[in-house]
Amino acid sequence: MDKLDRNSTRIQDGLSMTFCWHTIVIRLRQALSHLFLDTGAFMSHKPYPNYEVYALMLVNVPDFCWIRASYQNSEVILSAKTQWQ
Repeated sequence: MDKLDRNSTRIQDGLSMTFCWHTIVIRLRQALSHLFLDTGAFMSHKPYPNYEVYALMLVNVPDFCWIRASYQNSEVILSAKTQWQ
């Protein structure tokens, strides 16, 4: 999910967005009104298996975009043009 879709048909009517942690996912995942954000920042450092796929994910909810950084990549990855650029 490169950009959060504020008009997503997957959001359950009547429920506000719920932000979920402690379930590590490699990239942002949305299930109805639940957005899974934990991309395993602590696992982006050796000796964890597959450490290169994990990162710190920060979400800018008002702008519906994200920023990602990890120990394995010297660049910060942005999902779209945002206030950070």
